[in-house]
Amino acid sequence: MRQIIVGFYDNLKSVSRGFASMNYEVLGYRVGDLVKMEILVSGKKEEAFSKIVTRDEAFDEGKKIVTKLKRRFAAAALCGGFAGLHFIKNYCPGNYQGQ
Repeated sequence: MRQIIVGFYDNLKSVSRGFASMNYEVLGYRVGDLVKMEILVSGKKEEAFSKIVTRDEAFDEGKKIVTKLKRRFAAAALCGGFAGLHFIKNYCPGNYQGQ
C-alpha cells in the first residue's frame, strides 16, 4: 500500500510540476511484517539510506539501493575523488555511468 501511495504522490507532483497537494485521513493502524532496512557504507550504518520496508521486499529494495551506490562510487573513483556525487555528472561526463 505504501508503494501505491508514494508512487501516486510522486506522479502527482511530477504532472503538476510540484504545485499539487494531497490530503488524507488516517483511518487506523494495522499490524504489518515490517523491518528497518539499514545500509552499511565502509562498515558504518548510514541513516540516510535506512528505511522501513516489508520483510518480503527488503532484499530487493536493499539490492537496488546498493547497486545505485556502487555505480555512483565507481563514477566518483574514475573522476579522482569524492568532491560531491552530484557534481560527477557535470564534471566527468565521459566517465559517468550512473543515473
